[in-house]
Order: sequence, then structure tokens, then C-alpha cells
Amino acid sequence: MKLFRLLGNLNLAIILLLLIAFFSIIGTILEQNQPSDFYQLNYPINFPFFNWKILLFFGLDHIYSSWWFFFLLVFFGSSLISCTFVRQIPILKVGQRWFFYKDLKQFQRFSFTKTFSPSKYYSLIFDLNQVNYSILQQGKRVYANKGLLGRVSPIIVHFSLLLILMGSLIGSVFGFVDQELIPKGEVFHFQNTIENGVFSYVPQDVVVRINNFWFKYKVNENRVDQFYSDISILNSFGDELSTKVIYVNQPLVYKQLTLYQTDWSISALRLKINNSIQLPFKNVLLPNGNKVWFTTCRIGLNSDSIFSFTFQNLDNELSYYNSDGILLGQVKIGDTFSLNNTQVEFFDLVDSTGLQIKSDPGIIFVYIGFTLLIISIFISYISHSQVWVLKTFSNIYLTGITNRSQVFFERELIDLLDK
Repeated sequence: MKLFRLLGNLNLAIILLLLIAFFSIIGTILEQNQPSDFYQLNYPINFPFFNWKILLFFGLDHIYSSWWFFFLLVFFGSSLISCTFVRQIPILKVGQRWFFYKDLKQFQRFSFTKTFSPSKYYSLIFDLNQVNYSILQQGKRVYANKGLLGRVSPIIVHFSLLLILMGSLIGSVFGFVDQELIPKGEVFHFQNTIENGVFSYVPQDVVVRINNFWFKYKVNENRVDQFYSDISILNSFGDELSTKVIYVNQPLVYKQLTLYQTDWSISALRLKINNSIQLPFKNVLLPNGNKVWFTTCRIGLNSDSIFSFTFQNLDNELSYYNSDGILLGQVKIGDTFSLNNTQVEFFDLVDSTGLQIKSDPGIIFVYIGFTLLIISIFISYISHSQVWVLKTFSNIYLTGITNRSQVFFERELIDLLDK
């Protein structure tokens, strides 16, 4: 019992909650699940208190899947459970009890006490019932209360937080995140897993096919507004199980898998020089934030016949340069041009869609938890009010308490007496 009281301490729960919030903020700011080379480059050893060795030693490169973060969540969950049974449930049971005050000394303990004529006794009982008080009478003594549901709010808060914690733990242990960049028309299995839990399972009998991929540009602006992927989920026999056109914030959900549209790229350039050739593109991020794709190709027999091709996005023209970096011209898909006395046709581009595939079995518990948390906020505004009445030969005495909105409570009772 002492252990439960210790775990149910409010100060301990607040400290644990602040620690969880603090490390969650660190995990948001600090890049997670990157290779060790990344941290060695960006957090060198000459940083006195925050270098890559410290990050890797304490597991700050994978905070949400580290054992000590799991321990904090379990510790906080244990504190919530203990607080619920040690504090909140007993408070609820006390609020459910019916008890009467038998003498005036008990009334004198309250700051709000009113005295009025015995002739108003039955009228008062009727008016209390009219404003939704539950009334119990024992001889000349009356006890009335309302708003007991407000006492349930802290228990609902604790339960919702436990559901959120449980959902987060299940997602961390059993979930995975896969990132793919796939050309249009291709099929793929989940192979590029960037995050996975200890007991996660990446299905290999599910195949994804990219049926189509296209862009929508902002009107009168040379930048992408939205990009779309028409994708299908196939089984191992090639049968279509689900299909949908996805875009940002509109994913495809299939069983416990969610496929998000996250990125796009251009994989290759297709030219016709006698026969069709395909040149792989590399991309470079410019200082202004724009991407440029480029590739090179030797055309002709001369030693200086290396040409470069660059492309900025799917709405621009293909630019081509000689070996000295001099711009020779720009063409669009289907155009034919001459390089080193050789006819070249800009045949096609191979564009790719970037998908993130996520499995989070605990997400349903997180959603339910946050829903209950929102409901508990509204319930918490319900005041639990208690009223006692004692009738004597010469007077009637009334007093009461409430757990919130004291001024409104007193005004309500005064209005009843004014009637």
C-alpha cells in the first residue's frame, strides 16, 4: 500500500510528465535514426556537452525506441494507475455518499450559510429538485447534490493518458516505417525500412504497384502545388487488393498499413541516339531550396564529346551543355536536336514517387485516448455541488459547498431563496 501511495504522489507524476515532454522535445529537434556518420559530421567531438559520442551513448539518436524512454512511459503509467486507485476513486466514493448534518455547529463551518422562515421549507425542496439536485430527506434534515459526473473527469483523464501511453508503446514495439522512391509503372516490396520495433513484422507477401504519377502546378507559378500517385496493393499472385490515388495528407490505408505521399524525383533521362538509351539522373539541392537533376553522356567519337543535361522540374525544358559548361539549347519531350553531328531525340523522363509506408498497431489506442481526453475536458466543467438543510422550530438553515464556480453556486442558492 505504501508503494501505491508513493507512486500515486502528484509531484512524482508531474516530474515524470515533464521528463517525458522534455525528451520528446529533444527527439523532435534532434535528428532521429540517422547513421553514426551523420552525427559524427554534425555533432563533432569538440562540442563539450553535446557531441556525437554523448548522443550515441545515451541513445539520443533513437529516443522513442530507447529502453530508458520506455521505462519513463511505464513508470508514468504506473503512477497514473496508483493515483487513480489511491486518490481519485476514493474521492468519487466520498462524493457518492449521502450524509446529513444534525446540529448547527456543523453549519457554522461553512462560509456560506443562510437562514429563512420554516414556511418556505417545502418550496425550497421543490426548487432544488427543479434545478436538478438529487434530494434525500431524513426527518427534518435534507441532503442534496448534483454534478457527480464532474468527479469522474480525473479518472477519465488518467484512463485516456494510459491508453495514449499504451498505444505509443505498442506502436514503438510492433510498428515499422519504410521509405521508398519508385519509378512510375514499377512494383516493389518493402525493403528500405528506416524504423522498426523489436517485435515488428514487415510483410513480404504484399506488393505495391505504381500505376501512375503526376503533378499539379500552381496557377501562374513555376512550382509544384500537389503531386499524386495512383497506386495498387497486390498479393503475391498479382491480384489487386486495394487501389487509390493518394496525395499529401490523403494516404491509402490497407489493414494496418498506411501509405503516404511524401516526395518525388526524376530517376532517369531517355534519349534516342540510333537506339534508345537511358541515363540515370543525380539531383543537387540549390541554395534557394530548388532541386536540379543532371546527367552526362558521351556522344560521338571525339574526346571532347561529353555533354551534360539538366532538368529542374517536370514543367521545364531539358537544358544541354557542352564539356565547357556552355548552354547549347533547351528542348521539350519529343523534340529532336543535333549534338556533335548526331541526331538526338528527347524521348522521355522516368519520374519517381516517394512513398512512406507506416505500420502502427497502437494508433487506434492513441486516437481513443485523445478522444476521451477531449471529452474529459468538457466533463471537468461540471461542478459537483452539495447542499444541506436543517429545519428547526423557529428557522430553516441552509448551507452548501461546490468544487468549482463558487460564486455561481452561491448565486444559484440565493436566487432559490429569493423565490
